[in-house]
Amino acid sequence: MLLTTRTPLRRRALASIAWVALALGGCGGEPPRPPAGDAAEQAQATAWYLSMHGDGGRNSIVGLDAAGGATVVVASPQGLPGGVVLREPRGMALLPDGTLLVASAFNEAPALLRFGEPAKDGSRPFIGTFVDLSRTVADRVHPYAVAVSPDGTVFVSDQDANLVARYAGLEAPQPGGAVPSPSGCRNQWLPPTPPADGIFIGPAHAQRSGLKVVRGIAFDRAGRLLVVDRDEPALYAYDRDSGERLATLMDRRDGLERPIQVAVDESGRVFVSDRKARTVFMRDLDGRVSNLLAARRHEPDLPSGLAVREGRLYLGDRTRREIVRIDLADPAAPPQRWVADLPDPPEFLMALPKGR
Repeated sequence: MLLTTRTPLRRRALASIAWVALALGGCGGEPPRPPAGDAAEQAQATAWYLSMHGDGGRNSIVGLDAAGGATVVVASPQGLPGGVVLREPRGMALLPDGTLLVASAFNEAPALLRFGEPAKDGSRPFIGTFVDLSRTVADRVHPYAVAVSPDGTVFVSDQDANLVARYAGLEAPQPGGAVPSPSGCRNQWLPPTPPADGIFIGPAHAQRSGLKVVRGIAFDRAGRLLVVDRDEPALYAYDRDSGERLATLMDRRDGLERPIQVAVDESGRVFVSDRKARTVFMRDLDGRVSNLLAARRHEPDLPSGLAVREGRLYLGDRTRREIVRIDLADPAAPPQRWVADLPDPPEFLMALPKGR
């Protein structure tokens, strides 16, 4: 059994795990579907999407229920037409119309792939390639995180070129088209030529106040784009229109050593996972930064995926191939192992809006 949880599960959840494990572990063909009578229940139970890094999970996006039980193969390579590649799935984001963007990070065919509204069983049909990233902004592109702004514009961090790119949303005349670089980027560009269309924040060698090694991105409640610079190390806030760097929200003075992902909760608190410090940092609403796991009652081996929902922090561990759940009201308490024994290291965890 590839996906397990160490908490008691309902019989339905156990059955879900069994068939999803079969789908992930099988060879070739279309992944099996749950029994027809359970389709509506499965779709309703899916509360999270998980991407994993590696081939063990068959490069699929997997749905999870609130207890961490697998519910459905949401998107997989088997559902794609010839010539379209879903490999090394990374960041995910929902567009305003409810369709799903997935970053396929395979360096020979990087792309943002778009999947439709969920079918009755919770799977999503492939719609098309939203952006062919091999033809934009840089010679070598390796997408990491995806974030959609309040106006529907799509932002992608690129961990090879170390920049953040920006693409037009669904309401634009050309959805997925590269948006011209903003004034905050152009005014600080070092080469004699301006940045290519699509570049929102450039790398440090090409732009003053550019990025050294970019990783996670997310929007805060004020609509600012938050960007993790792993090697600075820092968390920055940018104006989503002008590209101006507005603030440094966390840096090494707060304890950051090698930050990776960023998440924002319902109240506006900001969380950053840090691989070298082996913890999660939280910036409160008053600007105070604290180490959530300072008590060391839980020290992840290699923190990765990060999500927050309803007062609980979800943290992926790439080495242990698990996701733990931490009660933010008592972060020093032993965490619950929410999902364990994953076939690949967890990469991104995305909470679905209620009713999806």
